[in-house]
Amino acid sequence: MDEQAWEQPVIWNASKFQIPKETHWWLQREKLLASIENGDESAVVFHAGAGYGKTIVMAEWARSHRARSCWYRLHESDNQFDCFLYGIATALSGVIKADLWDAEIMRLMGSGRTDRVSECFFSRCIPALPADGFFICLDEFQVIHDEMVQDFLLRFMEYGEGRIRFFFSLRGGFPGFLAACLMRGMARAVRADELKLEERETARLLQKISGRELSEQVVRDIHAAMCGWPAGVAFAGMDLKEARTQPTGAALFDRTHLYEYVFYEIFRKLANDTQQFLLESSVLETMRPSVCDHAMGRKDAADMFRYLMRENLFLSRMEGEEEVYCYDSFFRGFLRSRLSAGRRMEILLKAAAYEELCGRGETAEERKNAARKLENAAREKHAPLFVQCFGALSVRGQEGEVVWRTKKTKELFACLFYEHGRWVTRDVLTERLWPEKPAQKAAVLFHTTTSYLRRALAAAGGAECLLVKNQSYALDMSRMRSDIGELDDCYAWLKSGKTLTNERADQFVALYRQGYLYEEDYLWLGAYREEVEQRYLWILKTLADGAYTDGRYEEAVGYLKRLVEVDGYALSTMERLVECLILCQNIAGAKRVYERFQDASLEVLGEAPERRFEEYLGKS
Repeated sequence: MDEQAWEQPVIWNASKFQIPKETHWWLQREKLLASIENGDESAVVFHAGAGYGKTIVMAEWARSHRARSCWYRLHESDNQFDCFLYGIATALSGVIKADLWDAEIMRLMGSGRTDRVSECFFSRCIPALPADGFFICLDEFQVIHDEMVQDFLLRFMEYGEGRIRFFFSLRGGFPGFLAACLMRGMARAVRADELKLEERETARLLQKISGRELSEQVVRDIHAAMCGWPAGVAFAGMDLKEARTQPTGAALFDRTHLYEYVFYEIFRKLANDTQQFLLESSVLETMRPSVCDHAMGRKDAADMFRYLMRENLFLSRMEGEEEVYCYDSFFRGFLRSRLSAGRRMEILLKAAAYEELCGRGETAEERKNAARKLENAAREKHAPLFVQCFGALSVRGQEGEVVWRTKKTKELFACLFYEHGRWVTRDVLTERLWPEKPAQKAAVLFHTTTSYLRRALAAAGGAECLLVKNQSYALDMSRMRSDIGELDDCYAWLKSGKTLTNERADQFVALYRQGYLYEEDYLWLGAYREEVEQRYLWILKTLADGAYTDGRYEEAVGYLKRLVEVDGYALSTMERLVECLILCQNIAGAKRVYERFQDASLEVLGEAPERRFEEYLGKS
C-alpha cells in the first residue's frame, strides 16, 4: 500500500476528535470521578443503557485533564484496522508531538504485518506521552467487534502500562476482550448502578433544570419513578420548567418527550423479536421465564432475559430470586403504552391459567386461589378508570374523580374516548377541537391541553391511559371500563343469539339515563349519539320480545316502558305495551298508555289508531 492508496473515510469529521462540550445544566459527578481518580486501573469501562450519562461523565473526566487526554468517537468503519489506527493517530496528534501516520506505517500496513505496524506505532507514540500519564477516551465502543482492533488495544495497554489509561463508554455488556484485565484488577467496570443519580443528586438536577424549589416528596417521587435514571430525571426537570403549576400527587410530569426519547434512542434500534418480547413481557409486574414462555407462546424467555440483562435494558433481577425479573417503572410504562389492549389481556389471562395449573402453591386449591387473585388484580390494575358517557361525561379512578382543568381538556378526553383506542394524529385532533384557530395557535393549545389531560388522569390513578406514538394519540381502552362498554358487550352478546340473566338485564336497563354525552355540545360527535341510542333501543326491544314470547309479561312491560321513555313516538312499542299491561290485569295503566298512543299516532300519522281500546280488551 503506497501513501496515495489510503483514503480518509468520508464519515470522518473534526467532531469525532473533540471532547463534547459541557451541558450547562448537567451535574458534576464528583463522587464518581474521585473514585476513578484514586484508582490505578489501565482501563475504565462505562457500560450501561442509553441515558445513563456514560459519555457525559467520560467527557467530564477528559475536560478536567484536557492537556493529557484525547477523544475518539468510534464508528462501524473502525472495525477496519487501518481506519481505526488512522483515527487513533489523528486523536493523539492533536495533543502530543509525534509523527504517528507516515509513509513507513503505511508501507507496513500494506505488507499485512499488523504486529509490526503496532510495534512501529507504539515506538513512536509512547515515548512522546507526558510523563505523568495520558488518557485515551474511546466513545461508542459498542460498535467495535473486530479482533484485530481489540488485540491492538490490549497490546497498547501492555506497552503503555503506567503511562496510558484507557476509557471506554458503550451501551451493552462489559467487553469480553477485557475480561482477563478485569479479573487481574487492570480494568474497572462502571455500571448503571454507579451512574444512577442518588436522591440528593436528583434534587440538584431538578432544581438546576427547572429553576424551581421542589418539595422533598416531589423529588422523592420523581427519583423513585425514574429509578435514578439521569435522562428520566432530566426530562422531568424540563417539563417542570414549562409547567405552570407545582406537581402534585401522581401527576408529576408529562412523559411525552421522555417516551419519544426511549423510542428513538433505544427501542427502535432493537431487533423486531426483541421489541415484541419487551412489549409482551411488560404486561406482567414480575416475570418468570416459565410464565412468560407459556403466556407469550415462546420457548426462549430465559435466554431473552439474560440478553436483556447483559444489554442493560432497564431490567433487574428480584432480590433473593434466581429467575424473577422486573422492568424499571418508566420503561414498563413506555412498553405498555405500545401494546394492544387485546393482546395485553390475552397474556394476563394465560399467565393466570399457568399459575393455576403450575403455580408454586402446594395444593390445587392454593394454586387456584393464586390464579384467581392474579387474574382479578390484573383486571383491576389494567382498568383503573371508569368512564360514564350517558348524560354528563365523568371519569373516576382509584384515586378519585378526574378533575378537568379546562373544558378543552375534557373535550380532548371525550374525543379520544370516542375513537375507542384508534390512533388519531395531532392535526386531526386540533382541527376538531379548535377549527376556528390558526394551525400554529391550535398546536400550542393542543400541547398545553395534552399536558393538562395527562396530569388529570395521573391524579386519578390513570397515568398510563394516554398513549402517544409518532405525534398520534389514543387511549388505552384495556385500562378503562365504561357504561357504553357495557352496552356494547350486551349488544354483541344478544346479536350472537345468547340471552341475559334477569339480574344482568336489569343492570343494563339502568345504564342509559340520558343520551351519549348528552350534556356535552361537541360538534364532532355527528350522528354517533343517534347510533348509540338506536343500539340501546334494539337491545330493549330484543329483551321485550323475548319476555313477551315466553309469557313473562311483567318483565316485558318494564322493557317496553323504558323504550317509550327514550323514544316517545315509537307507535308499535306503545301498542305492544298496551297489550302487555292488559295481560298483567293493569287496565288503568293500559288506558293511560293507549291515550298517549292516540296522541302520538295523530301527531305522527295524522290519524287515530286503527283499533279502539275496547278491541284490545276483547282480544286479551
